This record gives sequence, C-alpha cells and structure tokens, in this order.
Amino acid sequence: MADVGGPRSIELPIVELDGRHGAARLRELLAGLPGVVGVTVNPTERLARVAFNPTETGVRSLVDCARAAGYTVGTASTQLGIQGMYCASCVTRIERALEQTPGVLAASVNPATEQARVEYLPGLVDSAGLSRAIESAGYQAREAPAPAESALGREEADQQREYRGPDAEVVVRRRRSAAPTMVLSYPWLIPGSAGPPAAGERASSAPAGG
Repeated sequence: MADVGGPRSIELPIVELDGRHGAARLRELLAGLPGVVGVTVNPTERLARVAFNPTETGVRSLVDCARAAGYTVGTASTQLGIQGMYCASCVTRIERALEQTPGVLAASVNPATEQARVEYLPGLVDSAGLSRAIESAGYQAREAPAPAESALGREEADQQREYRGPDAEVVVRRRRSAAPTMVLSYPWLIPGSAGPPAAGERASSAPAGG
C-alpha cells in the first residue's frame, strides 16, 4: 500500500554499490517510477535519496525496484509480542496497522505465538513507532521472548565454551593423552602388530596364586 500524505523525501541505505556505474543505474531505475520527482545516489555514503509523491508510489515500491535490479537495501527486522488477540480479524487489523506505518516494508502476525515479525527501514521508523502502531489498533505491544534453546543447542554451546575458554588447552591436552593410554593397554590395535592373545595365553600369563 502506498503511503499517504504530502511530498516526502527518504534515504535508502544500499549495502553495495559498484562505483559510479552502479549509482547511475540505480538512479535511473528509481527515477522511472511513478511519482518520483528527484533521485540522488551517493556511492561513497551508499545512500539513495529519493523525493516522491506518496499518493503515486510508496517506500515499498522504491525498495522493491532496487531489489529487483539486484541491489541490497539495508533494512532491519524485529519481533514484537502482542497481547489482546482473540480471533483471525485481530491478525488482519494488526498487520494493516503495521503496514500503513511509514517505513514498514512487511508485517506478519502469528496468532499461535502472539508475535508480529516486521521488516522496516530504521531511518524512518523504530521499535517504539511499531509499538505505537500496534496500540493504535487496540492491542498491547510487548517485547518478544527470546527463542527457546534446545538441548542439542546447549550441548554444542557448552562444547564451544569448553574449547574456547581459558582452560581450553588443558582440556584438549587431557583428551589427547587418552589415546596413548588406550594403545599401551591394547597394543594389538597398532597396525601390523600381532592380534590379541588367546584366552589360554592370557590365563597362562597371569601370575599363579599363592
């Protein structure tokens, strides 16, 4: 949906610009969109400054145009918890309120987790603005809980800490020392050595009882 209001100017951060050629191409593409009245692209700052009429085009159209041409626009994503959702229409109202917020590129609400995932341009809106959009729709915004850590993830993290911690050298040395001990205890494991002794040989080699 296109933004509404008077003429606007925005800055689009571009992750990569291939010198002047890339800047000129991006400027030409953006200038060809309906409602765009001015474009300047600075390859040093990696910024595209666009003046446009929001009744004819929107921020999302500008970003989509750059992405379609292979440019990466610097956006941010966040998750917000939501309280007060009871039905499917709640999801629709919240998504609409977020998508109508200037700077928001995409919004999706998961009623099962009671969370909204939002992609936005940091220069135009922040998390506080997103929370206000949710509250304007009649719901309460809260910070989304951190994702749960699985048992496998905890084990891998513990191993990483073990090897990267201050005692990592001691731990690695201790684990390496286990290999010679096993070889000395079981010499037939060495390639080319004789196989394990037979049961009778092991019995005859044992010391006789007194």
